[in-house]
Amino acid sequence: MAVITPYDNKVAVWLVHGSDLGENSIDEVAQTLLTYAPAVNAVWVKTSDGSDWMSKYDSKPALWIDGPAAIDRWVSTLQKYGLEFHAWCVPRGLNIDAEANVIIQTCQRPGVRSMVFDVEPYPGFYAGGQASIRPLMLKIRAAIPGSFHIGMSVDARQAHYNEIFPQEWFPFVNSIHPQVYWPDFGVTPEVALGYAYQAWGSYGKPIIPALEGYNTPTAMIDRARTVAFSTYHAVGTSWWAFGHIDADHFTAMNHTVDGKVVASPPGSAGTPVQSGTPIVVTVGSPNYQDGAYEAGKPGFSTYPSTNGGTGKYRAVDQGVANVFASYDPKIKQAGWYKIEAYISNQHATTGNARYKIHGVKDRGSEWLVSAAQSGSSNSWMTLGTFQIDTTQPQPGVVFLNDWTFELGREIAFDAIRWTPVSAAVGAKNMLDVPYRSQEGADARRFRNDCGPACVAMLFDWQRKIKGLPAQMITVDQFAAETSLSRVDDGLATIELVQLAAKHSVSLRLSNSATLPNILSEVSAGRPVLMLISYAPLTGRQNQADRSGHFVIVNGYDANFVYINDPDWWNTGKITSEQGHNWQVPISQFSAAIKQAPAPYQGCFITI
Repeated sequence: MAVITPYDNKVAVWLVHGSDLGENSIDEVAQTLLTYAPAVNAVWVKTSDGSDWMSKYDSKPALWIDGPAAIDRWVSTLQKYGLEFHAWCVPRGLNIDAEANVIIQTCQRPGVRSMVFDVEPYPGFYAGGQASIRPLMLKIRAAIPGSFHIGMSVDARQAHYNEIFPQEWFPFVNSIHPQVYWPDFGVTPEVALGYAYQAWGSYGKPIIPALEGYNTPTAMIDRARTVAFSTYHAVGTSWWAFGHIDADHFTAMNHTVDGKVVASPPGSAGTPVQSGTPIVVTVGSPNYQDGAYEAGKPGFSTYPSTNGGTGKYRAVDQGVANVFASYDPKIKQAGWYKIEAYISNQHATTGNARYKIHGVKDRGSEWLVSAAQSGSSNSWMTLGTFQIDTTQPQPGVVFLNDWTFELGREIAFDAIRWTPVSAAVGAKNMLDVPYRSQEGADARRFRNDCGPACVAMLFDWQRKIKGLPAQMITVDQFAAETSLSRVDDGLATIELVQLAAKHSVSLRLSNSATLPNILSEVSAGRPVLMLISYAPLTGRQNQADRSGHFVIVNGYDANFVYINDPDWWNTGKITSEQGHNWQVPISQFSAAIKQAPAPYQGCFITI
């Protein structure tokens, strides 16, 4: 009989700590994944190293793990985007009680789908020796349900197999995640996967390969994924590691287990969406059905729902489904739907409610969403935004039962709603910001003067909106007031704040200039000066420049961001004015601000 794992049909990314990331919040992590790799549906977050929570090694409080409350925050935030939270850690075997304590606390949090141990025979990894493995694992296993899934990630190569004492781990782990890092091995993906299955294929546990997600050509990622699924029939995979994977590599990863490319849902990059009229199915309504699988066993109990009407609940089961409920929205129009489940403030304590959604495009006949009801109270819990295909059977139908692989918790059955969503349409939101080129006749002295050119644009714009007469200050004059006059090797963003202040333009430096925040500024009538990576903007005139660059954001619509880019010049066919109100795809601009030398750094104007 096939072994069910929490990784079946799933694509995951590993995350070590926030210090590796350009993102500054869990929401930004989720938005990055939905924008560039919506096929990814799980994030494996490192929670501890030895007996230490990962906050000891992290510099970003909004992202670090310092205990159960931080784990709960990760679980509930990822859930808003339909993403699962899985934990991983590096056990050391040096302080059995202390290490077991942090691991147990992690595994006991509702919504933690699994725990993966990173066990390698190298300095900084397991050092307790063979004799310490069973005491550690017996202590952990005694404190968590027997059905809780523990995986083990290992060096894929046969030469290192015996060095970690695999038979000592065998009674306690449920799956193997060999590290198939072909660039590090100096081989092809095919050879590296061969190492993994040759070394671990007879171990008797499901193999979920961990694949290299960066430091390799994207064609290699395609090959690794194809071989893992087609040749070795892997049921899921994970990619190493978030924070190092760029937009191109995310694109290569954006495939389901059966090879389909997944589209980004509307609004994934933080852009506005428009919502239609929700379809709501409540308990007891004509489109709701429930029942028991076996007569004589306890069925449902009821409670008054805070959403109105009646809700139902039952104690969860860790090994079998006893009751079920079906919600049929009768969807006739194909398209994107945000699917949410209402969670009351009672009887919803499960961390692993398993909602099965039918008719999702490119997701097979049934798509499983594991959700932590315990993280919501008297509110709608997001299951995700899905493209419903009405040519499939039971489009949009949601099934839920009481099998959660847990003990001592309850699962609630309440209303579910489907809200049609689409990208917001309408006229562009544009600001009229005068344009300056760093290649113009007034910008001849310095090479790296994109920043001063942007300050010049804001200076001109501010005088214009205040009704003041134009005052010509050349880009060269602005640049000469900066450190470029001494060393022509670029400017820090803070220097532009100081330069602007000399000319009565008040700028505020921000390190959280995310796309939603930028668009909010533009909506409020204020252009934004942004530091970007130039490389993702494929239509740029200066193809030789792939480094940091300053631009002015002065507009947006449903699909594009509009910028004043100073690095355009007159070649006869291309004029500098083409850098004025330049139309850049939102996906490219999102990558540009994320991959900037200082990610999400810009200047907001205060008037």
